[in-house]
Amino acid sequence: MIEIKEIGSKDLKSNLFSFSPSALQFIPLEKSLQKLKKKYENVFDHLKSFDGFAFPSSDFVTHYEDMKNKYPLIQIGNVNDEGWLIDETQDFEYLPSFYSKKKSKYFLTDRFMLLSLTGGNDLNCDISSLFLNDFPAFLNQRVSALRPKRNDPNLLLYAFALTKHDVFKVQWFGKGGIQKNTISTERKRTYLPLIKEKKVIRFIASLVDAILRKEKEIVRKRYTINRLIEEELHTNQKSTNFHYSFPKYSEVIKNRRIDTGVYTDEFKKIDFLIKNYNRGCFFIDDKKIKGGKTPTKRYISDKLELDYLWVTPTNISDFGTYLPKDRINCPAHNLNENAMLIINRTSKGGKGEYVGISFYYEYESLGTGQHNQGIYKITDYPKSQLLFMVSFMNCNLMRKYCAGLSSGSKMKEIKSNHVLSIPFPKFQANLIKKINELYFKKPSTSYSKISNADIFLEIDNKWNKSAGIVQLKESATIIKQKLSELINDIICDNKITINYLSQTSLY
Repeated sequence: MIEIKEIGSKDLKSNLFSFSPSALQFIPLEKSLQKLKKKYENVFDHLKSFDGFAFPSSDFVTHYEDMKNKYPLIQIGNVNDEGWLIDETQDFEYLPSFYSKKKSKYFLTDRFMLLSLTGGNDLNCDISSLFLNDFPAFLNQRVSALRPKRNDPNLLLYAFALTKHDVFKVQWFGKGGIQKNTISTERKRTYLPLIKEKKVIRFIASLVDAILRKEKEIVRKRYTINRLIEEELHTNQKSTNFHYSFPKYSEVIKNRRIDTGVYTDEFKKIDFLIKNYNRGCFFIDDKKIKGGKTPTKRYISDKLELDYLWVTPTNISDFGTYLPKDRINCPAHNLNENAMLIINRTSKGGKGEYVGISFYYEYESLGTGQHNQGIYKITDYPKSQLLFMVSFMNCNLMRKYCAGLSSGSKMKEIKSNHVLSIPFPKFQANLIKKINELYFKKPSTSYSKISNADIFLEIDNKWNKSAGIVQLKESATIIKQKLSELINDIICDNKITINYLSQTSLY
């Protein structure tokens, strides 16, 4: 980011006398973009847009789970999600289908880049997503939909890549105190260079395309894991049938809980389903679970030269993958072997479905690390068992189960004794292997020189099919870093080198 050294009265006047940090950040950036403006057109001059509609909340139909004739409503939370692609696995509100005719303008049936119009001033926040028309959806207020004026898929992906860079986020910040809103002033002055080299635009678009394909493959593999687990449990039950009953005094005393989560029909049904599995179930050994710690003496930064990985709940995605962020220097460390890491508390909100999400910490590739008190560590199990336990904890059934198991109001959490009470089914080895490889598998791949985008995407797509969820996420992260470097070169007006092999060789 460009440092602010001196700001004059003319700068303040041109910036409408705004003293907010985001506005002050824009002043030196504006000066650096003047050269580019003289050389390149603005990407936004080649896009058309419209804003979403303020649908009445009284018409949201999320609570009617079985209702047909409804469509997802894309809101700011969906756009700001970690993923780059709006997909059907996200949490949505829904609207009745009659709005598709009544408010057809806001019914998305084409490809769009979506931009959040409300947010903070954190450069790490995602404020853009792609809607690729994989399913129809409505667009809510404070979200803007953009697409090329002429049909140009490469331009759409190129423009989207630029929105992932700080050069866009600094310009797009809105005004306001508690809630910042992007208004017409920010939109009019926002500039992103439309370079003239079509081959470079295609290069950047193909890298974005590769990331989106990986995200789709992660969703597909996650769906397959859920299906395999649920089919195995449902088709291999003992002869005993489930019957719900209200909790008795003895049950409350045994659980030492009066909150209703563990006494609901849904929680008890899942608990019965696992414990009634005809091959039996097992529980985590209480000697193999340990809590984490934030060291008193520490130095935390995103600098790579620091000694250890710093792992917190925010470093673990909802798909059970690791999001590299910070490293730490501290006197001791607690991650020095393969382990299953379980999020034990979260402030994400919801009903507790985000606690219990797990990640396989492979010591060989990640090295030594330190995890904080928001994570439990499970060790001393074979690698295959740890991988299966992670996949099982992340399946849809266990998200509902952990929601019931969790406690707390503002911050949901599960205690170590709660984790020890979770049943894991004893699946056969071949099924465990199949599930594990969907989550964690390193394909062996050798690459020759790749000459163009189509060949790159064809080879990369084959790699995606055999890679596990963890490896797909790592691969996408590598390409995102490559994209960031390319956008830096564009902003600095450096020469762009097209080289597909440089990022694929890192897989």
